[in-house]
Amino acid sequence: LRRPPPPPAAAEGSRVAAVGRGPSAIGMSDDKFLGRSCLCVPRRFFVLAVALAIWVYGIVGIFSAFVNHQLPGEQGLAAWQAQEHCVGPRCQEVVSCRATREASFHVREVVALVAGTLFGYWGILGAFNGYVNDLVWLRAYLLAFAGLLTAIVAWDGAYALICGAYPLNVIDEALLWPVPQVPVSDSVKLQLRNALATYPVAFVDSLTQLPVPVFALYVAVEVVVIVLCLYSAQQVLALSSMLHCGELGLGAVYDMRDWKNEQVKLRSRPSMGSGPGDYGAA
Repeated sequence: LRRPPPPPAAAEGSRVAAVGRGPSAIGMSDDKFLGRSCLCVPRRFFVLAVALAIWVYGIVGIFSAFVNHQLPGEQGLAAWQAQEHCVGPRCQEVVSCRATREASFHVREVVALVAGTLFGYWGILGAFNGYVNDLVWLRAYLLAFAGLLTAIVAWDGAYALICGAYPLNVIDEALLWPVPQVPVSDSVKLQLRNALATYPVAFVDSLTQLPVPVFALYVAVEVVVIVLCLYSAQQVLALSSMLHCGELGLGAVYDMRDWKNEQVKLRSRPSMGSGPGDYGAA
């Protein structure tokens, strides 16, 4: 049988489904067909940037923890001195305001650093190489982290109501930003980090002199992070779906011109066969 003629040049710009191209075609749609995030950012680049940010945050945090022997954002000198000079049975309590002051902070940081490093790395591989399974893991992490932050906000709110003081996580997320003079002055940040062992609600609110309570600012910050996680998870889902199924669910989508150029490159490679019966020897 004669090989059918190639498609006409007018059809080169059309989109075709990758049928019969083998397992390597899965997850390899052309970027131009993958859509955009935030209206203007290519979706693959957006997901890659999110995964890279998660991975870098984890790597830098783990390195900082090993160098400084404490998690980034940990309490300063006053808290350590209070711990060292603690006397009596209360020093061994595990369920009390004093014992759980740093609990939510530790949970959030450990998950963000350890799990973020692992799932961020998988997300980078998935976005860069088109590995759908790795993108599924990144989406699962983003959804789980959003759920964890929601639970931590509820925990911190209950702690503030019961104990009359803010936990470390509220102070770290709402006030101790790495940006100078934002949202409070550097002198206030220094007092919060090094001069205070506890954070009474009324005292901290008066010290910061913010137009809103510190806890309200904390909730606003966490809501922004949760929304970003949920939006990123939705974009990861859309990317993995487009990579694997295409717009019509028929498989990965290609540009005919790019597909033709790839076929020319494949046919120009030397045959891998070693005998007259091997594939490609004919």
